[in-house]
Amino acid sequence: MNEQEAKAILLEWLKRRIREGFYPSNVLEELYSGHAPSYISEAHFYILWTKAEYELLAEFAAWGLKEGAANEQ
Repeated sequence: MNEQEAKAILLEWLKRRIREGFYPSNVLEELYSGHAPSYISEAHFYILWTKAEYELLAEFAAWGLKEGAANEQ
């Protein structure tokens, strides 16, 4: 697995959890507390403390802002 693959896995999981009705803060807590599924924790560990982790968080935030704006209409 490379950083791009890890980011893609994580971003899709984060989006799916939000679509399932979880709050963003709860999903991130699940990720950072180690309570996520093992394949998610493995992908997260791969990018932990790298530029890719910050890129992932930025992409997730951008997606959330776009989705949130779409849901307000």
